[in-house]
Amino acid sequence: MIVCSLCIPVVVASFLQLGKMVKKKGKLDVDGPIRARTITWEEDQTKFMLNWYIEYRKHQHAGFVWKKPHHAKCADALNKEFGMGVTIEQVNRHDREYKDKWRIVERALSNSGNGFDAIRCKVTISESEKKKLKVCLIILLGITNTEFTWS
Repeated sequence: MIVCSLCIPVVVASFLQLGKMVKKKGKLDVDGPIRARTITWEEDQTKFMLNWYIEYRKHQHAGFVWKKPHHAKCADALNKEFGMGVTIEQVNRHDREYKDKWRIVERALSNSGNGFDAIRCKVTISESEKKKLKVCLIILLGITNTEFTWS
């Protein structure tokens, strides 16, 4: 493929112009970050968020589906309570992360022979199930090296 040296400035100029046009419409900030900044969630902030979702869900109808306005209300509540300055996407992403983790724990608890040790706050898994688990699940479920033989 042969590229003319005169064509390169035209292509660059058209991309710059496109960025200015889109920026004027408010749809895209070319110079800014595409994804919101990463924040560190404290334990009390996470508990507040999860409890907020639980309480909000209790007052909804049977076919309720979580949507962006609901996450916006949660973000507002977090910002008022802790002054965090979180966005809707950060709250939604943090909630999805906990849902994914809970699905793994829920799946482990649903298997016969597995249970939960409330004193140590760990999932107890039968020996036959331990052999089937992947390493990442073992770490997530909180099984230490002394409780699990790596074979």
